[in-house]
Amino acid sequence: MGSASLPGIALLNIMGLSNPELAVLSALTFNAIIIPLLIPLALAGVPFRPSSAIDLLRRNLVLYGVGGLVSAFAGIKLVYLLLAWLTTLPFVQVVGQVVSHYLPLPLGGL
Repeated sequence: MGSASLPGIALLNIMGLSNPELAVLSALTFNAIIIPLLIPLALAGVPFRPSSAIDLLRRNLVLYGVGGLVSAFAGIKLVYLLLAWLTTLPFVQVVGQVVSHYLPLPLGGL
């Protein structure tokens, strides 16, 4: 879709998601699942441990920074694979055709 008009943009597709509509839907679905699961962590906070600022920064960057980045990429890829598999099922295709008949989406839909 975008790689025809912008040839360099294909380099940014590091997860190899071939369908842009499914890729966006996967990211939205992953965020809709993960954000409510992170709310209790944010409300509870983390226990206080006396340590130096640099040790605390290093630990939090590794745990929440790298861990959050890796889990987001893995989670979005898993949701993408699940949605790609679901779109191959005949029942889902029929339901999609019925829904698109009664609720047409602009730009050709999903």
